[in-house]
Amino acid sequence: MKDTIFPWLYHGQHSHHKDDIPFWLNLANQSGGPLLELACGTGRVLAALAQAGYMAYGLDREAGMLGVLQKTLPEGVSQSIQVFQADMSAFHLYRQFPLILLACNTFGTLPHPTRQAMLACVCRHLLPGGTFATSLPNPEVLRSLPEKADPEFEEVFYHPLSGNPVEVNCGWQRTEKQIIFHWIYDHLFPNGIVERVSIETCQDLAPVKDYEGEIHEAGLSLEILLGDFDGDEYNPDSPNLILVARR
Repeated sequence: MKDTIFPWLYHGQHSHHKDDIPFWLNLANQSGGPLLELACGTGRVLAALAQAGYMAYGLDREAGMLGVLQKTLPEGVSQSIQVFQADMSAFHLYRQFPLILLACNTFGTLPHPTRQAMLACVCRHLLPGGTFATSLPNPEVLRSLPEKADPEFEEVFYHPLSGNPVEVNCGWQRTEKQIIFHWIYDHLFPNGIVERVSIETCQDLAPVKDYEGEIHEAGLSLEILLGDFDGDEYNPDSPNLILVARR
């Protein structure tokens, strides 16, 4: 049941977060299309790229996410988007791209062996001179958080289907190597019923140099290391870790 309910919650929560969209569009302007987004989810980034005129390919392993994507595409972009259900660490699309993206903090959720396999797939699908870019929360900042935090209110959004408010609370448990976030979504109905969905996500706390090393080991050349989507240079206090590499 969670597989059908959560994609709509995910879409409702994230579809209005657009601070990073200009960054991905700028990369697309530099690289040209067509482009590929891994773990495209419900299409927040993919749709924006298609609306900008690019032929955009999306890949995600969750059928529920892709189902919401196809139902919520902006008018006029369906011909510019192709999506595939596949594992980003084991896929073959029989073509190469000048740009491959992995947005939305997904890179840090992958265990080290999965990241290695995914980067190998990326190399096979990048044109010579092509660009790979990914973003994740700064692991140095995550490592500095308290070991545990009980769920606290994060935000409220309106459910894409019902129009009812959904309250989001988040807490975490940090270990030496990872931090596990506990997300609670309370879908509030007018009759007082609360439909609760709980989700866990995990971020690896590997040092920044480890992520850099994985990029190099995959055969990519790290071009840029940024700390936010405004293009500022990375430092240990930056909110993000953004890696831009070239084949």
